[in-house]
Amino acid sequence: MTLSHAVFYEPGHFHAALTLRTPNPRLAPDIHVYATPGPERQAFVTLVERFNTRAENPTHWRLHLHEGPQLLQRLVADGHGDFVVLAGRNNTKLETMASLTQAGLHVLADKPWLTDSRQLPYLAQVTKGPCVAMDLMTGPYSLRAQVKAQVLRTPELFGTFVTHEDPAPAIELASVHHLAKQVN
Repeated sequence: MTLSHAVFYEPGHFHAALTLRTPNPRLAPDIHVYATPGPERQAFVTLVERFNTRAENPTHWRLHLHEGPQLLQRLVADGHGDFVVLAGRNNTKLETMASLTQAGLHVLADKPWLTDSRQLPYLAQVTKGPCVAMDLMTGPYSLRAQVKAQVLRTPELFGTFVTHEDPAPAIELASVHHLAKQVN
Protein backbone atom coordinates (compact mmCIF):
# COMPACT_ATOMS: atom_id res chain seq x y z
CA MET A 1 0.00 0.00 0.00
CA THR A 2 1.33 3.42 -0.95
CA LEU A 3 1.17 5.94 1.86
CA SER A 4 -0.02 9.50 1.34
CA HIS A 5 2.16 12.31 2.61
CA ALA A 6 0.59 15.27 4.39
CA VAL A 7 2.05 18.75 4.54
CA PHE A 8 0.71 21.54 6.73
CA TYR A 9 1.08 25.18 5.76
CA GLU A 10 0.79 27.86 8.45
CA PRO A 11 -1.60 25.86 10.66
CA GLY A 12 -3.31 28.86 12.26
CA HIS A 13 -6.32 27.02 13.68
CA PHE A 14 -6.69 23.85 15.74
CA HIS A 15 -8.68 22.21 12.91
CA ALA A 16 -5.34 21.49 11.25
CA ALA A 17 -4.09 19.42 14.18
CA LEU A 18 -7.42 17.63 14.54
CA THR A 19 -6.76 15.91 11.22
CA LEU A 20 -3.96 14.06 13.04
CA ARG A 21 -6.07 13.13 16.08
CA THR A 22 -6.22 9.43 15.26
CA PRO A 23 -3.73 7.05 13.67
CA ASN A 24 -4.24 6.56 9.95
CA PRO A 25 -2.47 3.55 8.42
CA ARG A 26 -2.68 5.12 4.94
CA LEU A 27 -0.85 8.28 5.98
CA ALA A 28 2.94 8.42 6.27
CA PRO A 29 4.06 9.22 9.83
CA ASP A 30 6.41 11.98 8.69
CA ILE A 31 4.48 15.24 8.70
CA HIS A 32 6.10 18.34 7.22
CA VAL A 33 4.99 21.66 8.68
CA TYR A 34 5.85 24.90 6.90
CA ALA A 35 5.07 27.63 9.39
CA THR A 36 6.35 30.82 10.89
CA PRO A 37 7.54 30.32 14.49
CA GLY A 38 5.07 31.68 16.99
CA PRO A 39 2.05 30.81 19.12
CA GLU A 40 -0.02 29.33 16.28
CA ARG A 41 2.68 26.91 15.20
CA GLN A 42 3.45 26.03 18.81
CA ALA A 43 -0.23 25.30 19.53
CA PHE A 44 -0.27 22.94 16.53
CA VAL A 45 2.92 21.17 17.65
CA THR A 46 1.67 20.89 21.24
CA LEU A 47 -1.64 19.35 20.21
CA VAL A 48 0.02 16.80 17.91
CA GLU A 49 2.47 15.93 20.70
CA ARG A 50 -0.51 15.31 23.00
CA PHE A 51 -1.97 12.93 20.44
CA ASN A 52 1.39 11.12 20.27
CA THR A 53 1.80 10.78 24.04
CA ARG A 54 -1.72 10.00 25.24
CA ALA A 55 -2.26 6.67 26.93
CA GLU A 56 -5.20 5.52 24.82
CA ASN A 57 -4.82 5.14 21.04
CA PRO A 58 -1.66 7.24 20.67
CA THR A 59 -0.51 8.47 17.30
CA HIS A 60 3.08 8.31 16.08
CA TRP A 61 3.48 11.43 13.97
CA ARG A 62 6.99 12.74 13.36
CA LEU A 63 6.85 16.47 12.80
CA HIS A 64 9.43 18.12 10.57
CA LEU A 65 9.31 21.89 11.04
CA HIS A 66 10.33 24.19 8.21
CA GLU A 67 10.65 27.94 8.72
CA GLY A 68 12.25 30.90 7.05
CA PRO A 69 11.52 33.04 4.00
CA GLN A 70 9.27 32.02 1.12
CA LEU A 71 7.65 29.11 2.93
CA LEU A 72 4.99 28.50 0.30
CA GLN A 73 7.50 28.37 -2.52
CA ARG A 74 9.75 26.06 -0.49
CA LEU A 75 6.81 23.79 0.36
CA VAL A 76 6.12 23.32 -3.34
CA ALA A 77 9.80 22.99 -4.31
CA ASP A 78 10.64 20.50 -1.55
CA GLY A 79 8.00 18.03 -2.75
CA HIS A 80 7.35 16.40 0.63
CA GLY A 81 3.60 16.00 0.26
CA ASP A 82 0.73 14.71 -1.81
CA PHE A 83 -1.70 17.13 -0.22
CA VAL A 84 -1.61 20.24 1.96
CA VAL A 85 -3.78 21.03 4.97
CA LEU A 86 -4.73 24.69 5.47
CA ALA A 87 -6.56 25.93 8.54
CA GLY A 88 -6.78 29.54 9.58
CA ARG A 89 -5.29 32.58 7.80
CA ASN A 90 -8.59 33.19 6.06
CA ASN A 91 -7.68 36.45 4.33
CA THR A 92 -5.11 34.71 2.10
CA LYS A 93 -6.47 31.15 2.10
CA LEU A 94 -8.03 31.11 -1.36
CA GLU A 95 -4.96 32.63 -3.00
CA THR A 96 -2.79 30.04 -1.23
CA MET A 97 -5.12 27.25 -2.34
CA ALA A 98 -4.87 28.43 -5.94
CA SER A 99 -1.07 28.44 -5.78
CA LEU A 100 -0.98 24.94 -4.33
CA THR A 101 -3.44 23.35 -6.73
CA GLN A 102 -1.69 24.94 -9.70
CA ALA A 103 1.57 23.49 -8.38
CA GLY A 104 0.03 20.00 -8.47
CA LEU A 105 -0.99 19.56 -4.83
CA HIS A 106 -4.42 18.68 -3.50
CA VAL A 107 -5.68 20.85 -0.64
CA LEU A 108 -7.83 20.21 2.43
CA ALA A 109 -8.90 23.56 3.87
CA ASP A 110 -11.22 24.71 6.60
CA LYS A 111 -13.73 27.47 6.03
CA PRO A 112 -14.14 30.19 5.07
CA TRP A 113 -12.47 30.08 1.70
CA LEU A 114 -13.87 33.27 0.20
CA THR A 115 -13.72 36.34 2.44
CA ASP A 116 -13.57 39.11 -0.15
CA SER A 117 -14.98 39.50 -3.66
CA ARG A 118 -11.50 40.31 -4.94
CA GLN A 119 -10.66 36.65 -4.35
CA LEU A 120 -13.20 35.36 -6.89
CA PRO A 121 -10.55 34.76 -9.60
CA TYR A 122 -8.75 32.44 -7.18
CA LEU A 123 -11.97 30.51 -6.62
CA ALA A 124 -12.18 29.87 -10.34
CA GLN A 125 -8.59 28.59 -10.33
CA VAL A 126 -9.19 26.30 -7.35
CA THR A 127 -12.29 24.70 -8.87
CA LYS A 128 -10.74 23.74 -12.20
CA GLY A 129 -7.81 21.54 -13.02
CA PRO A 130 -6.62 18.07 -12.10
CA CYS A 131 -5.83 18.90 -8.45
CA VAL A 132 -8.71 19.53 -6.13
CA ALA A 133 -9.37 21.58 -3.05
CA MET A 134 -11.80 20.08 -0.57
CA ASP A 135 -13.53 21.34 2.53
CA LEU A 136 -11.79 20.03 5.62
CA MET A 137 -14.89 20.55 7.73
CA THR A 138 -17.39 18.07 6.29
CA GLY A 139 -19.74 18.15 9.28
CA PRO A 140 -22.39 20.48 7.82
CA TYR A 141 -22.81 18.14 4.84
CA SER A 142 -23.27 14.97 6.85
CA LEU A 143 -26.65 13.33 7.16
CA ARG A 144 -26.34 13.57 10.95
CA ALA A 145 -25.88 17.36 10.80
CA GLN A 146 -28.84 17.74 8.47
CA VAL A 147 -31.11 15.65 10.72
CA LYS A 148 -29.93 17.56 13.79
CA ALA A 149 -30.69 20.87 12.10
CA GLN A 150 -34.16 19.68 11.14
CA VAL A 151 -34.88 18.48 14.69
CA LEU A 152 -33.73 21.78 16.15
CA ARG A 153 -35.96 23.69 13.72
CA THR A 154 -39.03 21.59 14.62
CA PRO A 155 -39.13 20.92 18.39
CA GLU A 156 -42.80 19.89 18.13
CA LEU A 157 -41.60 16.62 16.59
CA PHE A 158 -39.61 15.50 19.61
CA GLY A 159 -40.33 17.96 22.42
CA THR A 160 -37.58 19.79 24.21
CA PHE A 161 -34.23 18.17 24.88
CA VAL A 162 -33.26 19.97 28.07
CA THR A 163 -35.54 20.47 31.04
CA HIS A 164 -35.17 22.92 33.86
CA GLU A 165 -35.15 20.04 36.35
CA ASP A 166 -32.14 18.35 34.76
CA PRO A 167 -29.38 20.66 33.56
CA ALA A 168 -27.63 17.86 31.62
CA PRO A 169 -28.52 17.63 27.94
CA ALA A 170 -30.68 14.69 26.92
CA ILE A 171 -28.68 14.27 23.72
CA GLU A 172 -25.01 14.91 23.14
CA LEU A 173 -23.46 14.98 19.69
CA ALA A 174 -19.81 14.82 18.74
CA SER A 175 -18.23 15.58 15.43
CA VAL A 176 -15.27 13.69 14.02
CA HIS A 177 -13.44 14.75 10.87
CA HIS A 178 -11.29 12.27 8.94
CA LEU A 179 -8.70 12.59 6.24
CA ALA A 180 -10.20 9.44 4.82
CA LYS A 181 -13.20 7.32 5.78
CA GLN A 182 -13.52 3.60 5.31
CA VAL A 183 -17.00 2.15 5.33
CA ASN A 184 -17.47 -1.59 5.83
